[in-house]
Amino acid sequence: ADVRYAFFKENAADRALTADRVMKALSGRSFGAAHVSLGAVTLEDASMAEAFEAFFRAAKAGGAFTSFDPNIRQPMIVGGSEAYRGRVERLTQAVDVAKASDADIEFLYGEGADLDAVAGRWLDLGARLVVVTRGPKGASAYVKVARGPDGDTEVVSIRKAPPCSDAQTVDSEVSGAAPWAEAEVGSAASASLPRLGAVLARAVAAAAVTCSRPGADPPTAEELERVLSVVNFAREG
Repeated sequence: ADVRYAFFKENAADRALTADRVMKALSGRSFGAAHVSLGAVTLEDASMAEAFEAFFRAAKAGGAFTSFDPNIRQPMIVGGSEAYRGRVERLTQAVDVAKASDADIEFLYGEGADLDAVAGRWLDLGARLVVVTRGPKGASAYVKVARGPDGDTEVVSIRKAPPCSDAQTVDSEVSGAAPWAEAEVGSAASASLPRLGAVLARAVAAAAVTCSRPGADPPTAEELERVLSVVNFAREG
């Protein structure tokens, strides 16, 4: 069935969020991790965009492992993709992991955008790991390894995923699993790539299970192990 959503943003409580309030809320506190999915609230509002950027930078400065998913909701973005892309890229500079779907990237950079090139750009901006999801086609993770003065971009892809009627469920589950790679991303070495591939395979498997049944009902650890024992989510790259 076709699923439709409605979002209401003007005069909503989140519009009261400011950078000053963020800094006051974070004062004297520390976090081990911070993840924000921004599509439903958008970065269009200048005050909110400033607040979220302040949050990410403060959390990262305090030692948090940070991840960001723009989670684009195109009908809500009236200012156009170019301006919105600039704000997404500013946040990408302040996070460890940036995740986006192929549809998100095509909205930001145009239909048929080179996903590999965009991922490479986000790494250059400062992200340590970029994950691009492709719904039922799987996902790819991009990380720079220390080879030469500028490093090389390595790509780990999981391109086998069972057919899925809800690509957004796949995206959300992979997004939630991306921070598992924190230790491996920190090492930024070729030796970490097999582990990154295993993390990505688990994320894709979890997403496939979730969208195979009604509701947002992710698998238990036992269910996930059973799926991985019978389905080979093979790594490429």
